[in-house]
Amino acid sequence: PRSNRVPIAAKLVERAVKNPERILCTREFQNSIRDSSKKVIEDRIHELGLGVLGNGFFLSTEREIRGANGSLFSFLGLHGKINTIKSLEGYTLCWIEEAATVTQASLDTLEPTIRQEGSELWVSWNPRFATDPIDKMFRGENGPPPGTVLVEVQYYDNFWFPDVLQRSMEYARDRDPDKYAHVWLGQYLQN
Repeated sequence: PRSNRVPIAAKLVERAVKNPERILCTREFQNSIRDSSKKVIEDRIHELGLGVLGNGFFLSTEREIRGANGSLFSFLGLHGKINTIKSLEGYTLCWIEEAATVTQASLDTLEPTIRQEGSELWVSWNPRFATDPIDKMFRGENGPPPGTVLVEVQYYDNFWFPDVLQRSMEYARDRDPDKYAHVWLGQYLQN
């Protein structure tokens, strides 16, 4: 579920405070900065008192977020940006959000670009089809790449799961088992 973005964003901010990190936040389609995960990162920064209204550790501009220790958050849509991706350098962490739509070409270009020693690739997505490139990479028959930590998160793992979503989940569970399995349990789309 989308709520998984919040803990990921909080962990990214935490990492950027502890050490100077260059973090690329990306997805396949990002027509504008408003389509990016920038807002969720900014929200976590403000909640932690690290923004302009807090201690001022982070400064957010129109296109990026900079930390006082040299940390940097950049935001990029992957689609049609092969040359831009190849020119990225020095990124220590990359978060691919909504990764179910990421193409094989984007993965093939991005993965070797995040190559700093100790760098990490974080991926979040709601599975659609077993044939999606991200699912083949992490959940396919050959297993995930070496060094992968794969965490499957369900609605019941969300401590802050709101009542309004609880009602929607129960409605789907009782009336449409396929929809319930896909939307709420992360199973592959059946129809």
